Amino acid sequence: MASPVNTELICKYIELFKSARLQHHEIIVIVGGGALAREFIKIAQSMELEMKAQDEIAIAVSRLFAQLF
Repeated sequence: MASPVNTELICKYIELFKSARLQHHEIIVIVGGGALAREFIKIAQSMELEMKAQDEIAIAVSRLFAQLF
């Protein structure tokens, strides 16, 4: 749903989650960085950044997607 970012699909998921919460279901959403995070990791590798920096970049992308929710 995120490569490229599909805001229409994200909004549909959010409405689904809201509906489930209104029915007293607990919702857990696991968000990753997907293809965009992998793209940034490749960029970091081409810049010869250390593995820790590559991981931090991937985590940052995942956090951006999580913020949309």
